[in-house]
Amino acid sequence: MPATNAGASRSIAARLRPDAVTLLLAAAALIGAALILAREVNYGVGANLDSAAYVSAARNAADGNGFVVLHNQTPYVNYPPLFPAALALGDLAGLDPLAFAGWLNAAAFGLAVFIASLWLRRRVQSRFILAWAVVALVIAPPLVYVGTRAVAEALFVLLTLLGLFALNALLERKPDRSLLVLAALLAGLALLTRWFGLPLVVTGAALLLLRRDAAFAYRFGSALLYSAIAMTPICFWLARNVLRIGMLSNHGDIPPAFSFAHNLSRLVLRLAETLFGWSMLERFIASRVAEYADGAGLSAAAVGAASLLAVGALAAALLYLKIGKFRPRWPRPPSAALSLGLFAVVYAVIVTAAISYRGVESFGIRYWAPVYAPILLAAALSLDRVVAAGRNRRAGGIEDSSPTAYLGRNRTAVVVAVASVLWLLPQVGLYAERFQRHLTQGVGVTSKEWRESGVVRYLEANPPQGAYDLASNIRGELHLLVGLPATHHQIPCRPEDLRGLAHWMHSDGKDLYVIWSDRKELCIAPGEIEATLSAEVEAEFSDGGVLAARKPG
Repeated sequence: MPATNAGASRSIAARLRPDAVTLLLAAAALIGAALILAREVNYGVGANLDSAAYVSAARNAADGNGFVVLHNQTPYVNYPPLFPAALALGDLAGLDPLAFAGWLNAAAFGLAVFIASLWLRRRVQSRFILAWAVVALVIAPPLVYVGTRAVAEALFVLLTLLGLFALNALLERKPDRSLLVLAALLAGLALLTRWFGLPLVVTGAALLLLRRDAAFAYRFGSALLYSAIAMTPICFWLARNVLRIGMLSNHGDIPPAFSFAHNLSRLVLRLAETLFGWSMLERFIASRVAEYADGAGLSAAAVGAASLLAVGALAAALLYLKIGKFRPRWPRPPSAALSLGLFAVVYAVIVTAAISYRGVESFGIRYWAPVYAPILLAAALSLDRVVAAGRNRRAGGIEDSSPTAYLGRNRTAVVVAVASVLWLLPQVGLYAERFQRHLTQGVGVTSKEWRESGVVRYLEANPPQGAYDLASNIRGELHLLVGLPATHHQIPCRPEDLRGLAHWMHSDGKDLYVIWSDRKELCIAPGEIEATLSAEVEAEFSDGGVLAARKPG
């Protein structure tokens, strides 16, 4: 009996011991995460206005003030709570939330790459396709973008991938309640990280309804249970928001700038630019076209896509002439690729509808980060299926090791390999270029340009003293860079706002600091602010800022 137990223990240990491929995938993920952290050596993690809300909410929560933003004035209601809650745990452990956000997002990036690589390894036969997908994930522009900034998308991408993989496992097996609950909990956590976790819930419910191995009543009940579990946590958070401010969020009413159809086309074009337009080859050709087109309005993304497609077509033509008739077979994509593609479509539709309703005028790269990895994985699965279907069997058992014979047996694989490398090489060049820029200049609010601005340097040398309030068009930036609190004062964008601010200034016992910078949109000129407030100007800055204060007494 002891011998049997020892043998069983050795068998379990052998199964748990990682093989060489798993170790290589883990090494790739670790290298990707380490490169994310290496970017932040000089100037720290990148930040924006959303980062100010996350970091200030985390600091206030760690101090026992609850989820409020900036100077303990405004309830934190415009974003879900999971990311600032994670930053608050870092604050309680003695880590600065902004710096901890860099470590957290690098870890989320590495885990996402590793888990996606393991998932893909079990589903593809071609080692080349696996290696291509891993490299593409490590250098993916949207994933690197969110991984190097103090925003919630890196954690959201990880939870979204985990939720999709749990759904895929659920659909590949017989109905399993425990796996259903796990998939729903992951979707609920994704929704607690970003509002755009809703497409994952919709996709999961649709996939459960569409499965064919169970009766309709069971499928409907599973979809209902999945949706209920996934939506319950965020419903509690929304109820808290209603109790605090009387509404679900406080984004305000922004009229839509474009129609749904127009926004959807812009979103798809943004994805095309992400996939094909960011390359050194594209910029080279676009610059040459601009010299002769004289402002003809040619899209750089379209030029980049056309150039890569032209090179791919040339390679296919050469293979056609060299090795004979080129007839790739296009089999039906695997079910896992279809589920990932369904999520991408649902995400695009829901995000476009939300943007159209909210009136957002620009599509940042952050919008595409959650679906970039699923699209890459779906492409890898489909390419592997094409390669497997196009591989010719050896005829008559005759072994011919000549290069021409090898190309003849594997012509589809060669075409896929050439096209994949041609697509990947410009992405590697862009990654290296942006790595150097981030290392030497930083990004966002924490960049070298911001840190060395006149406003920040003056406030670091002359921090405000005593009781004061702050009105500024860069309140979040100042909170992140020099720790200045920001109150509930609205940015004065109209003359009546400015007159109201002047009246408040002369009736309140506190000093008022007005910091205005042309790094952001100038609703009112600094000179008009000085004249209306009749305030003593302490400093003016080369970057357009003005700091005015009413001295007590």
